[in-house]
Amino acid sequence: MIYTGRFRTRMDQATSVDIARQFFNASSMSRDHQDMVELPTELVIGHSRLQKPSGISWTPPIVSPLTVPSGLLNCAEALIRFLELKWLPIITGTERSGKSSL
Repeated sequence: MIYTGRFRTRMDQATSVDIARQFFNASSMSRDHQDMVELPTELVIGHSRLQKPSGISWTPPIVSPLTVPSGLLNCAEALIRFLELKWLPIITGTERSGKSSL
């Protein structure tokens, strides 16, 4: 999984996709795979899966069915992947960029 969104400019993002295509000999790479599915035991966004804890109350309560704005699906997928790997995610961004919503 390559997080091209981490590059600052669109040109850098496009260059990283081109390099990945050449390196992995891929004829197509999709960025539009972030389907979100909420299952009874886990949340799946794209290729990332997050197990839901059972018997634990959330604060604030998680509303089900969960909705994530389509513009945040890439970020949500990356965040879930960090949690899968037990890495500490640090969410940064400008004011009103969606950090709290994520």
